[in-house]
Amino acid sequence: SASDRSRLRDGGVYLILGGLGGIGLTLAEHLARTRRARLALVGRSALPPRPTWAEWLAEHNEQDPTSQRIQAVEALEALGAEVLVLSADVGNLEQMQAAVGQVRARFGALHGVIHAAGITGERSFEMLQETDRTRCEAQLHPKVAGLYVLEQVLGDHPLDFCLLVSSLASVLGGRGLAAYTAASQFMDAFVRHHNQRHPVVWLSVNWDSWHVLAESHGADTRTLSEAGGFAELARLAMTKQEGLEVVERLLATDGLTQVILSTADLQARIEHLSVRDQEQQQRSRPAGSANLHERPELSTAYASPTSEAEQKLVAIWQDLLGIAPVGIHDNFFELGGDSLISIQVIARAREAGLEFSPKQVFEYPTIASLAAVAGTARAAQADQGRSRVRCP
Repeated sequence: SASDRSRLRDGGVYLILGGLGGIGLTLAEHLARTRRARLALVGRSALPPRPTWAEWLAEHNEQDPTSQRIQAVEALEALGAEVLVLSADVGNLEQMQAAVGQVRARFGALHGVIHAAGITGERSFEMLQETDRTRCEAQLHPKVAGLYVLEQVLGDHPLDFCLLVSSLASVLGGRGLAAYTAASQFMDAFVRHHNQRHPVVWLSVNWDSWHVLAESHGADTRTLSEAGGFAELARLAMTKQEGLEVVERLLATDGLTQVILSTADLQARIEHLSVRDQEQQQRSRPAGSANLHERPELSTAYASPTSEAEQKLVAIWQDLLGIAPVGIHDNFFELGGDSLISIQVIARAREAGLEFSPKQVFEYPTIASLAAVAGTARAAQADQGRSRVRCP
């Protein structure tokens, strides 16, 4: 079996970068439950001193992020793990040297490393127009600077494995994922280069979407590699248990440099995306163009727009979806909308003076609800602008 051949040790010492994030904690829980591992969890945000944890939990509610991380660590220890929590920037050489030094001083060994640091979920999803140097650096820093630093810190110290969490976006790409895709592609290339020069073989895994259910500390569902909430990704996503079984299989196989993981036929998905891109180019026509399809039978009755914001969104949806008339209570996805079309909806809306995020398109899938959100955002921006005006 995979467990018999696994490079994971009972009581092994494992360093997890991004160890307090959804993926890191999921892997840490698995190591605690199955190997009673000694774990070093590295994150940028420090936890309060351990003696003050009980007081912190008593003074903060369960939704507090620090409380959730404290409870997650306590849950790992309840499973039999010994846990060292460290605060460090994975792209900072001095901080990472200090962190690895603390691991070896505490546990006397280091058997494996997991690099799961980085920006995922909705925060990794940005339109090209929004992507600037600062946002790109936020994506690239943990995965580009982080790998150079990790290689320096580890040197050729013998390890059982070094597993890097990359993404299927490295292969499939995706609109709204430019910086995220670039960071993942760098990880894959870096590992290939590293393995040509060093005796310790690193493994880069291009993960498909993975539902990470961090039930023990009340976190929401997240996906490993793409922006959360997209219907097609949710349909193809692995369960938590499936993902952990893959980890066990990977760590029972020697000599791998890169593994591309897709829950459906990869070539078919690539071809499907190509067809979708062509269809979207055809849909992206100037406002008021002809050849619109009639409104199909829907679960809601047609309702006409009642505000300027709703009128603008109706025009945008009709042009991009190729359907008229569109009612303000019609569901975006029932009309044939998807994650790719939503990118153009956001761009067109911004040109028309309406602001909302990719996540909000999925949370508020009707024109009526989306217009209300856009109106609230616009009012908040106006209030903020007025607050900056000083009286003479």
